[in-house]
Amino acid sequence: MRNRALARLGYLSTGALLAPGVSFAHAPMPGVEGFYVGLLHPAGAPESLLCAFAVGLVLGMAGSTLARKAWGLFVVALALGLVWSYARETAATSAWLPLAIALAAAASAVLGKARWLTIGLGAAGGMAIGLASAPDPGPAGAVVITLAGTFVGANLLLLLAFGGVDIARERLRAAWFMLAARVLAGWLIAIILLWGAFAYVR
Repeated sequence: MRNRALARLGYLSTGALLAPGVSFAHAPMPGVEGFYVGLLHPAGAPESLLCAFAVGLVLGMAGSTLARKAWGLFVVALALGLVWSYARETAATSAWLPLAIALAAAASAVLGKARWLTIGLGAAGGMAIGLASAPDPGPAGAVVITLAGTFVGANLLLLLAFGGVDIARERLRAAWFMLAARVLAGWLIAIILLWGAFAYVR
C-alpha cells in the first residue's frame, strides 16, 4: 500500500512539475518567479533529467526498503550539492557529473547489479544534480527561493521515475519486469551517450 501511494505521488507530481511553466508564467506574488525557475530547472537540464530518471530506475528495481534509504540519501546529498554549488559556483564545470552518474546507474541496471549499488547511486545522483544546478547570483532571499524550487523539482523527477518503475514491478511478472527494466536502461545508456556526444561537439 505504501509503495502504491508513493508511486501515485510520483505521477501526481507530473502536474505539479509541468503546470508552473504555463499556469504561472506570471507569478502570483512578486519575487516568487525564482521558485518556478528552480522547480523546472532539473527537467530543463538534460543532464539532471537523465540522472534523476536513471537513479529512479535503480530505486524501482531495488525494492521499497533499499529505495527509501537511497531516497533519504538523495535528499541530503541534493541539499548539500545545491548549497556547495552556490557557494563555489561549480555549475559551469560540473555538467558532466550528472551524465556520468546516470551512465553508471543505467549500466548497473543493465547488468542486474542495481540492487547492491542503490544507496551509493542515490547519494551520488543527488550530489551530482545539486552541483549542476547552481542559480544565478542575486539577492540571498531570491537565491534561497530558487534553490528550494530546484530541490523540490529534482525530488519530483526522481519520484516520477521511481513510481513508474514500481508500478511496473507490481503488475509484471518478475522475469518480464527485469527484462523491461534492462531494456529501458539500455535505451537510457544510448540517450546518455548521444547527449554527451552532442554536448561535447557543441
